[in-house]
Amino acid sequence: MELHGKLVPLNGLPDRTAHAVQDALLMEGVELPQELIVMSFDTSIYDFWKLSSENAFKAFEAGFRDVDSAPEDGLSPLMYQCFYENDLMADWLLSKGADLERRVSQFRGMKSPTAMHLFARLVSGTPSRKFHKGIWLPVFQGDCEDVPSFPNAARRALLSGACDGCQCACSANGCLPRTNIFNTIAADNRVLEGPHLRILREWMAITLDAADELRTEVVEDLIRALTFDKLRMRHTCCHPFFYPSVNNDPFALSSEEVEEIQDEEWALVQELEAVVCGVSAAYTDFKGSILEFVEQYWELRMAQSLENLKNDDDVDATARAGVVLKPEDSD
Repeated sequence: MELHGKLVPLNGLPDRTAHAVQDALLMEGVELPQELIVMSFDTSIYDFWKLSSENAFKAFEAGFRDVDSAPEDGLSPLMYQCFYENDLMADWLLSKGADLERRVSQFRGMKSPTAMHLFARLVSGTPSRKFHKGIWLPVFQGDCEDVPSFPNAARRALLSGACDGCQCACSANGCLPRTNIFNTIAADNRVLEGPHLRILREWMAITLDAADELRTEVVEDLIRALTFDKLRMRHTCCHPFFYPSVNNDPFALSSEEVEEIQDEEWALVQELEAVVCGVSAAYTDFKGSILEFVEQYWELRMAQSLENLKNDDDVDATARAGVVLKPEDSD
């Protein structure tokens, strides 16, 4: 159908015709809520920052059924809502079958992330945000009244093997969605104290319980994240964008800057790998809980590691002056 020169589909409303539909309605004098105003021809009605799940439902019932509508290599609505930290809209999109596996070539310094990577970042969030909103711990306990689609999606993210293109030492072969979760835990583990630290570690245990069948692999990823942060290493991947206290303007890092950081921290990378290998192996024979393991084994191992690094003049010189102690490649 053509209305005021605008082609408007009669059968169903493919989501990215929203702009044409909007213009036709406005020309007819129909008033639209501000949060439903489509600003671009290439914008999904479900992309908007302040879109409520109530208005999303109205749009869906009106015929906008494609919740995954996105331009080629562009973010899907779910990816946008996770990035905006819009819990309720992310949950609504998941309830309508939004694709957690969608992948784009890059986004804000992230290389080939999936929707699951952004969802993992959303569901881990920050302690203050999750404490106040009351959905931090319950997500992995499977009891989320406000966001009922989160527990299943969070478990999928925890167990997913979908790596991004990260070449940072915070992950072994590209960041998994759970790397986002564990990097949040690691950063908070370093700065929280008292009851908040205890809650964090209880959440950590609940998270690992949800990944029981992949527990060994998941624990190794957790130990890597905790150790990476404890050594105060610098992220060169997507994670600094989400944790700006680590790096300033991280997604502006050039390939030369990334290489320089990796060379400067070569000795720390060797220590990281040694700790991850040794601690992960020790966990297989450990009889206690993950909390006991972290507090009784990993913390002692890290104290020893930090003391050794402190007493190592060469590594200390590297930290102070950026001198690269990487051995020369043989001809």
